[in-house]
Amino acid sequence: MKAGATVNRVRWMRAKFPGSIRQIGRQLQKASFTADSDEGFVVDRIRDEYLEARYFERVSFQQSITDPFGKTFVVERLEFRQVDFTITKTFPELELRMAPRGLKGFTSGLLKASEFSMELEQCTVELRPWISAIERGLDTKIAIRAAVASGIELQGGARAKIAITGPADVRSGLAELVPSHPYQLETVQIDYPFGRSILKIFLSSDSSLRYSANAPEEVVHTIRAAFQTAGGGRQ
Repeated sequence: MKAGATVNRVRWMRAKFPGSIRQIGRQLQKASFTADSDEGFVVDRIRDEYLEARYFERVSFQQSITDPFGKTFVVERLEFRQVDFTITKTFPELELRMAPRGLKGFTSGLLKASEFSMELEQCTVELRPWISAIERGLDTKIAIRAAVASGIELQGGARAKIAITGPADVRSGLAELVPSHPYQLETVQIDYPFGRSILKIFLSSDSSLRYSANAPEEVVHTIRAAFQTAGGGRQ
């Protein structure tokens, strides 16, 4: 993706809970984020099949700044961390959008708001079945322009990780590099033709997706549906 381009990030998790979606929605509404709270939820939409909401966390910290003369100042800073998410009853039950790297506050808040009736699990996904499901959904062959493969077993019990890139699909090159070694794909970059441009889509085995903001919704929907087909394993 070009530097400065807007990138959307999605990550999926498992979320098991008793009761209905509307019951979970009411529990989140009781834990609403207000002007006086340090954390909480804003519920945007509740339906029988899904709910859409946002989690906010107020974080204050000190930042040291040094001026050109070497004098150091300590400045109080305030930051609001946000997680947009959707909860459904079908896998993957929890979809996170534009989430920060650290999810401890969000997951703790979600468990607390649900009175610890919800079970959250990270999940992993095999990228090769996911990619195959995407190709079937788009009814076209897609090019993998870059990949990171790990778990390559070498002599003496050593394991290797390699990164490969190329001007065309790198799957044949990867097969040539490790013809007799099992491996796991950690991350791949898919190039998908879109009009006169190429969309760059990144899939990761931690059940996450990155794509440019101008990607057509039907392509994103196909990738999401393919993830449901490929399934996810427990970490």
